[in-house]
Amino acid sequence: MDSDHAEQITEARAEGFDSYADSLTAAVETWSAVDWDKQPRGMDAVRTELPARTTAYCRHVTYAGFLPRRRLTDTGLLVLHPWDFESNYTNRTAEGRLEDRSAGSLSLDVRGTDRDAVETKFTELAAAAESAPTPYDLRSPLDVLGIVRGVAEGSPWRYKPSRFGANADVRAAIVCGLVDQHDGRLSLTPAARYLHDSLLASLPGTSIEQWECQAGIPEAIKEVERLFAAAFTSEDLTT
Repeated sequence: MDSDHAEQITEARAEGFDSYADSLTAAVETWSAVDWDKQPRGMDAVRTELPARTTAYCRHVTYAGFLPRRRLTDTGLLVLHPWDFESNYTNRTAEGRLEDRSAGSLSLDVRGTDRDAVETKFTELAAAAESAPTPYDLRSPLDVLGIVRGVAEGSPWRYKPSRFGANADVRAAIVCGLVDQHDGRLSLTPAARYLHDSLLASLPGTSIEQWECQAGIPEAIKEVERLFAAAFTSEDLTT
């Protein structure tokens, strides 16, 4: 294991940082039975064989914004040699995760043992993160109405029962022409302001789940659907 950090260990010792060099140097520890019994995993922590190791190709990107998104950080393709007790370890050819962190941020992580497969998976997930919404991306018109009221009151996700998927709802609201974004801030368009003042502002409760049976909501939902559909050309609708 020392070979993983050989250069760092040598530099640290040359500069007098022995404690740091020691932390990077493999060592065998001796524990008393009393100390060992205090460990939460006990005998489960004892390994009977050397840990597995692999070569993993990894890439991590973070995004900000809703439409379009912009990349904040991008590690590029990293080549790592993790042990099976490290977070980057995998024995899969390629795996990826696109995590919605709300507030306009998105995290993309891809890793795997096959370089080409990892690059293909990254290209696929990055395209999903960066592309404009498709006609099928309006998952819930009611959620879009919740975003509109939230933006009007200074907290876009106030009326969402969960922030999961909120980025897609904001993107849909932008496509509908109900929400604008400038320098990362969201604001209502005149059409959304009218919709809010005439209907949404008087709705009860703190969640969109309480709005479904309220007067005017079915009409408002149809309007959101109409605006979203109108944002796409006939070619978009057939491809």
